[in-house]
Amino acid sequence: MCVWLVVPTLGVAVEDESGEAAEVESTLATWRDTLRFGIDSEILELIGELDRNREVGLNAELVALAGDSANPDVVRAIIEMFRRIEDVALAQKASDIVAREGEAVAGGTTTRDGRQRSLLTAAIYYLGDLGQAGSAELMRPLLEHEDTLVATAAIAAIGGSGGRDEVPDLLERLDDLAFPADLKPELLLALGAIGAESAVERLEEVVADTANPRVWRMYASDSLGKIGAGSSLPVLRAVLSEDDPQLKAYAASAIGQYDSSDANDALIAGLRDGHWSVREASAMGLGRTSASDAVDILRYKAERDPEEKVRLAAIDALAQIGAPQSRSYLQETAGADDASLGVRDRAVRSIIRHDLEPSTAFLEEMIDAEWGRSPPTLLMAMAQELAEHGQASLQKFYERFLGSVHPGIRVYGIRGIARGELRGMRNAIEALRVGDGVAAVRVEAELALQKLGGGAEAATPAAAPATP
Repeated sequence: MCVWLVVPTLGVAVEDESGEAAEVESTLATWRDTLRFGIDSEILELIGELDRNREVGLNAELVALAGDSANPDVVRAIIEMFRRIEDVALAQKASDIVAREGEAVAGGTTTRDGRQRSLLTAAIYYLGDLGQAGSAELMRPLLEHEDTLVATAAIAAIGGSGGRDEVPDLLERLDDLAFPADLKPELLLALGAIGAESAVERLEEVVADTANPRVWRMYASDSLGKIGAGSSLPVLRAVLSEDDPQLKAYAASAIGQYDSSDANDALIAGLRDGHWSVREASAMGLGRTSASDAVDILRYKAERDPEEKVRLAAIDALAQIGAPQSRSYLQETAGADDASLGVRDRAVRSIIRHDLEPSTAFLEEMIDAEWGRSPPTLLMAMAQELAEHGQASLQKFYERFLGSVHPGIRVYGIRGIARGELRGMRNAIEALRVGDGVAAVRVEAELALQKLGGGAEAATPAAAPATP
């Protein structure tokens, strides 16, 4: 009997070696045929699978499909995928969608079809995330759109494009009684995303006035943190003395953008707040500022805070600080068999994300210790995080992962090699493409070879890594 398992975070079903591996000689060709000839439901299912796995080997086909498909759901799914993988190839397509609707707003004939509006909103957010010049001008007519979701997306896109020329218009709309009140908090966020120093005084007024709606004050606090004007720090610190925990959490997060002793003092005090969200935001802020004087209290919070979210945030902060005492604590926590698996997982992930270079020897020891364990939870976490880095200096890890008995670990080894463009590993990848017993690994190897500069014809066959 074939036993199927799902590789965590991959979303790919793979066949356990205890059963016979299915023969899938033409998976990529099948996917291409699906994109060319499949019905829309099949295409949407495949796009979802590619998106979940961050597979980019069929991006050229997806661009062509986005240009040809008459189904707005298909085009939207492709644009949303390209947004997540930060691929600019559909920028012109998205711009055309937005420009047509801008013209429709001017003519009073906006689309009322729900699927078309979902596509429009996806295109707006995609362009906003790309932050390309000219995006703000495209979005301006959509601020008058009758659909609040469309107008909200357009405001966010203006913020994402960094259009400082838009700041006077945003401030004017903020004080315009005729502009929809439910959109004004989005204006406040956009001012921060732009980094609008000319809006600081107005934003400080919003935060300081306790008569303003809470969401106004929260979003204005967030924007003041992003702008980082020195005059705003006392305004934000004053909020920490209020009673509203959500508002205080926003203020603490904003203070965490400041690299100063006054800011660190406020955040250390925030770690003692009675509400977990304030403590969590304070811990995250101390990590961003690399506050070495907060190591002791963060260690206390990592070990003893009653809320897991705070403990995990403290672990992340210690990794970001990277001081010798925090590094030793995190390594002890990651390697402690008596600690909870969730805490150990977060500790080792944080080490790799924030303190990788000084920790490679420790990671080798961790991999040795976890290599034979089943389920390979921590080994999987390390493989996933290391694959995200895709660095030549990590080749020894990727090469070892190729020899794991666990298909998911092998997949992460392949991904690390592909992301690092380690062309010297092509032969090892080719061996997996030809000889691995798991279809998902073979497909991953084929995609990697394409990125490394060729498929089977570009690599000389080599012996496959042992996978008992």
